[in-house]
Amino acid sequence: MSGPAQDYIRIEDEQCRRITYFYLNPSPEMVESDIREEAGKGYYTDPRTSTLWVFWGMVFRQFPDRIAGWLEALSDLPLLEREFVYQAAWFSDCPESHSCLEKLIKSGGEETAFLELLTSEQPLDLLTMEISHPAHLDMLWNAFMASGDKAVVERIIGVLSWLQDDSDIAKLLIRKTAAWSLASNAFQHGRVMDICREQLANCPDEVRDKLQQVIKVAETAWNDKEETPQEN
Repeated sequence: MSGPAQDYIRIEDEQCRRITYFYLNPSPEMVESDIREEAGKGYYTDPRTSTLWVFWGMVFRQFPDRIAGWLEALSDLPLLEREFVYQAAWFSDCPESHSCLEKLIKSGGEETAFLELLTSEQPLDLLTMEISHPAHLDMLWNAFMASGDKAVVERIIGVLSWLQDDSDIAKLLIRKTAAWSLASNAFQHGRVMDICREQLANCPDEVRDKLQQVIKVAETAWNDKEETPQEN
């Protein structure tokens, strides 16, 4: 398939490419090393990338039989990075992760207080949570990259329907961020572009114009890319 619905745009960093397209080519054998690399880069303590626990939680959910091994292998990470991994396990919301976290609580280690607080609430449901901050959009895109879940993209498209009351600065920012992120990811992911095109036929009028603009931006970006000479 050509044009903006083509996947695997050029991403120089192998790990970044692997994570961006995990849903197309899952690589559970690389999970431990990828988490270590991200932890070493400070991603898990940087507010700009701190929602990556959603990505890893979705990965854990797909490979529940590996969760115990991953948590054990990563037990030598510094406390803050371990807490990040535990948050991913909590979000995966599967029996295997619950069992592992319960054992860690019973062991009485330095992470006990964090784990008790973490497990005292139900794991976040991305499809029903209130979207009140741009970071919530980051969470949804992290979930998509891990799973390719259509419902996640549809949730972001739904933000385009928010009332056009520009006096609400917070909602205006989130709506504009949603539109930008849809265009950016429709450019990078054929599946996102396909979902956007599919939704055009079913969406309400107040969304259709915005979604058409998203698609146009992505198509224009792809056409510009194809017209740019590539280095040999």
